[in-house]
Amino acid sequence: MNYFTIEFLKNTVDRIPLRLVIPEHQKNPNLNNQRGVLSAWEYETVYIHDLMSRQNVSFPIVRKESLDVLIQEYVNLKDISWGRAHEEEQDPLIYKFYIPIKKCTSIYEYLVKIGCGADRIFSGFEGVKKLLEDNVAYNLRMREYSR
Repeated sequence: MNYFTIEFLKNTVDRIPLRLVIPEHQKNPNLNNQRGVLSAWEYETVYIHDLMSRQNVSFPIVRKESLDVLIQEYVNLKDISWGRAHEEEQDPLIYKFYIPIKKCTSIYEYLVKIGCGADRIFSGFEGVKKLLEDNVAYNLRMREYSR
């Protein structure tokens, strides 16, 4: 994600309502294991008594689209551009990396080697269960390759 461009290089005063949050890891064992940065799409806070006073009882819906879809729709809606003026092609705001399926086993081996298995990402029994499932899937794939 090109957050610097999203936040600072726009040719507008409109804010893209995306926030990156670095949580306090020590307070939450799940976050402590993940050691990541979270992205959050801002929504307007609405209080029930305000909706009722306006006789509008519908609640704003939290959208479930992916982050790239939310950003693109917002940029299109507000006609936001970034980068240098008069440039036809702008740098992407979000990068997608496509990894060849042939590399999945070597990437999995590397992640396990550096301690980034499911047991580290998901705490407790669920993480251990997911790690075992991943290991079984990996071993089955390796058997298929060795035939």
